[in-house]
Amino acid sequence: FLGVALSVVLSVFLARALRNVIRKLQVVSQGKFSRSGSGDLKQSVVSEIDSLNESVVTMQNALRSFSKYVPTQIVRYLCKHHLQPVIGVCRMDCCVMFLDVVDFTHKMDLYGVPVIVDVLGTMFEAFSNIVDSNHGTIDKYIGDAIMSLFGCPQAVHHPEVLACNAIAEIFDELERLNVIFKQKHGFTMQIRVGLHTGEVQAGNIGSTLRLNYSVLGNTVNLASRLEPLNKELGSSALVTDSVRRALGEAGEDFALRALGHINVRGFSQPVLVHQFLGVKASLSAEERQQMGDYQHIDRALCEGQCGSTNGDALATYIETHPGDVVAKLAREKLAAS
Repeated sequence: FLGVALSVVLSVFLARALRNVIRKLQVVSQGKFSRSGSGDLKQSVVSEIDSLNESVVTMQNALRSFSKYVPTQIVRYLCKHHLQPVIGVCRMDCCVMFLDVVDFTHKMDLYGVPVIVDVLGTMFEAFSNIVDSNHGTIDKYIGDAIMSLFGCPQAVHHPEVLACNAIAEIFDELERLNVIFKQKHGFTMQIRVGLHTGEVQAGNIGSTLRLNYSVLGNTVNLASRLEPLNKELGSSALVTDSVRRALGEAGEDFALRALGHINVRGFSQPVLVHQFLGVKASLSAEERQQMGDYQHIDRALCEGQCGSTNGDALATYIETHPGDVVAKLAREKLAAS
């Protein structure tokens, strides 16, 4: 009888210890690699179970470290769906955002590498959290630039709305951070953003030794070309008409104004681009007045009427708003098209 009782107690003890390990493995399989909960795997008097516990913790730490170098959403997706990464792409609809820091190299020369790298890290930490909170994926950091995806690797509802929300929040956050940078270092930072939406080829690219999840296609190329176009137009954020149309009724929440069909490097046909000014509710009274005065120009540009046939309207607007540098530069670009 004593032997049976001991067997039952031992069985219960082992079952409880194994259930603890299984529960932790199930959490990891769902793509949750956070440190919280790792303390649940207590040391066991059974060496084999203790070794198993240590292996689970080591695996969790390795996956957590791995997700620092690879987009977390992709690691979670692979774990959750038990997928093996293989070379190949598939067609997806995706909203692609490029963000670049203005005068990064010049500021590095002026203030030194350690200071600017620290500032850049602070900015990227904040911006990355904003992209993640809007269900976006950081595809890669390219020096002082960020490439983000909304709708890849997993489809999301209204990716354009999420992307525009992210842009608005990023500029708000930059304004807050610039107060700190000015006090601490004596300078502020600026960024430029380009956003386009459309079809992409998404998947794993590379070799059997090393793969990189990314997206390819004209949608990506155009988004990357829009970002530097800001410099020519004096703007901070540009989106394509594809984004405006995809926003639908939600577009009423954002302040967009058409700048016309403008030649973009690498594309044979002019592209209708819009300046992104943020969320309408956050505009100042002066900005709202300017948007109202620009309304008929916006409609004409969206319909492709401005340029040779309706350029006078834009010229008249610029005369009454001489401080609107973006409109002035856009008119020059249109005249050169």
